[in-house]
Amino acid sequence: MSKNPPPSLFSALDGLSLEGIGEVVHFPLTADPAGFHHLLLAECALRQIPQLKQVVFILSNGLHPDPTKRKNIPEGEIRLSLLRQALVSFADPELSYPARLAMDKQSPLKLKGEAWEISTAEFRWERPVRLAEHVMRLKEGKGFEHHREKSAESSEKQTDDRISMLIGTDLLNRMLDGKIFSDDDLKAIEEGALLLVVPRGKENLPELVQSLKEQRGIVLRVGVLDPEWLPQPLRVLLNLSSTVIRRSVQAGQSLLGFMPESASDMIQSRGLYQDENLPMSEKNWLGHCQKLEMELELHAKKLLSMLDALQKMGQKHTISFIESGTGGRIAAAFTAVPGASRHLNQVLVPYSRESQLDLLGTSGKRHSTVSHERAQALARKFQQKTGSDWVLAETGMAGPLSPERRSRKNGVSFLALAGKNPVDQESFMKTKKIEANPFFSKKEHQLEFSVEALKWLLIQLEAEKS
Repeated sequence: MSKNPPPSLFSALDGLSLEGIGEVVHFPLTADPAGFHHLLLAECALRQIPQLKQVVFILSNGLHPDPTKRKNIPEGEIRLSLLRQALVSFADPELSYPARLAMDKQSPLKLKGEAWEISTAEFRWERPVRLAEHVMRLKEGKGFEHHREKSAESSEKQTDDRISMLIGTDLLNRMLDGKIFSDDDLKAIEEGALLLVVPRGKENLPELVQSLKEQRGIVLRVGVLDPEWLPQPLRVLLNLSSTVIRRSVQAGQSLLGFMPESASDMIQSRGLYQDENLPMSEKNWLGHCQKLEMELELHAKKLLSMLDALQKMGQKHTISFIESGTGGRIAAAFTAVPGASRHLNQVLVPYSRESQLDLLGTSGKRHSTVSHERAQALARKFQQKTGSDWVLAETGMAGPLSPERRSRKNGVSFLALAGKNPVDQESFMKTKKIEANPFFSKKEHQLEFSVEALKWLLIQLEAEKS
């Protein structure tokens, strides 16, 4: 069974407690598109708050109140269908990857049946609807008729007169910007809302709430929902985002690790989020890959300059690359720089497990192909073969997390740098682990691994030069 940790709510005001939240939580959602990460935020709330009976998803009309985020997105009825498909299928182990993982842990999902509802109240306006408007209208109990997905009426009982809202940490960050949230907006939210947040990344929520108090003069009532309430295999899914899903569609990746099968099928059948349907400014995947490629080219040029400097100083400067997860992208970037031949000896890409064992022999069977030990073994062996002063080895797993893959090392890469010393090779062996978002596409992972590898290599060579 999933463990039940103690509640981990903090309060910017005295007195915020689980009991003050009530039976209904509202979740404003753009859903462009909705993925497992959105549904798991709601699942986390249902697990942690005993009296909570229902999460109401307030679906955006697509006109974002943040002026920096206004762009073309699918019309509301399409996003409504996708969200409905995702919610209907979410708790079904035959259609939903998280549901299967939860059943494996004997902890079935709670976001099912009457535990969810969708509101399309925003659809009546052809203008952006601010969060403060949702809070005020819900608090007043008028102007927000729900789009009913069930026959049963939702319970709006609250033990506090504030409206409980489930939000992301990014929204709290945007509250610091007066161009996005006016003083009047923040005052309405301060007086009318209880905000529930699941922490993401390294964001320090108490510091963020304190910054809002100091910079904007508001004291929000904020509670932290603890991901520990989710079965451990589900927590990695919180790394998803709508941006990553859109990029994955454009990359031609399977979406079965991102959303229920029915919602994935709908995106594919309708050709949603495909490159040909989008202006260049919204080709998220292509733009991200191009950004990484430019960064990789920049660091490859820096590497050439560094090796030239080492050569002039009479220091070790010849180099070889042995790559697995990156598929040769590190070497390709370096060889594209004029003058690379002054330093580069050899390149090897033992991509399969079998090809690595051909190089390493039976000793290679002792360690995983994605590990510090494997990276070190590859670096040592290739240095012996090439005689290079430096050998950079990389081994990792590129490609998005998916139900079809047993391994959970997606987005993980290991580096090893061997320095030439025939007496004591260990003294020159250094290693590094790279961890990228596990849901990035294969190309994004390969490029990010390559960029991080060259950045790290430069740091090591700089230390050698000094």
